[in-house]
Amino acid sequence: MLIKDSISKSKLILGFCLGAQLIGEAFRAKTPKSPQKEVGVFPITLTNEGLKNALFEGFPSSFPVIHWHNDMPGETLTSQILAASPGCPKQIIQYSDSIYGFQCHLEITKEGIRELIDACPQDLISSPYTQSREELLMNDYASIHEKLFLILDRLVEEYRNIH
Repeated sequence: MLIKDSISKSKLILGFCLGAQLIGEAFRAKTPKSPQKEVGVFPITLTNEGLKNALFEGFPSSFPVIHWHNDMPGETLTSQILAASPGCPKQIIQYSDSIYGFQCHLEITKEGIRELIDACPQDLISSPYTQSREELLMNDYASIHEKLFLILDRLVEEYRNIH
């Protein structure tokens, strides 16, 4: 209800992981299973649409982000996929000028990763895109957070320019 209400009021909406899936569902898109479970820090690659999007100006075409998921957000007829990964073809979706769903994470801290490891040890069962506890704790989360801050600044600026 909150997401649908925010959509109807043209609010700026950014959802991560389950939030991205709920945004898709608010647009009546189904949440499909991802081809692969992803748990760890792995790169995503910007699509042609992503490379043209002002949020990612100056970003490399591929960069590391945090993953902890089995599903991915649904698409609508007008949404655009801005980034994908080998394990999940729908990493970042733009639903409108001010609504974005990120299946990946840029916000989780190392402390948050520790908490996820403790709360969800079953998620660390080996798979092609699952890092071990040790690998998860060795990742550079600060550089991922820097990208998040830049994206957030750009989103706010873009939203101000639209409204």
